[in-house]
Amino acid sequence: MTEVEENVTDAVFLLSRVEVQKYFPSEVERVAKYKNEGPSGWWLRLASEVGTDAWGVGIQGAFNFEDRGWTKEYYAVRPALWVNLD
Repeated sequence: MTEVEENVTDAVFLLSRVEVQKYFPSEVERVAKYKNEGPSGWWLRLASEVGTDAWGVGIQGAFNFEDRGWTKEYYAVRPALWVNLD
């Protein structure tokens, strides 16, 4: 087991829609590839306003929400990292 400093500010998380728009402004930039097999949708950390749906980025880079999408094999997690380099 590795010891970790108590004041660590690094974090791993899913992006929000606002963060996706900031760091990936175009739909083309949002397309994720999975193992060179083609595009994959990916989840955001935002639930939709409808039932159990969740927001994600679809295989063409557009925002969408999926009902029962948790079982969709072409949706993935695309984690973001904040790393303190000081």
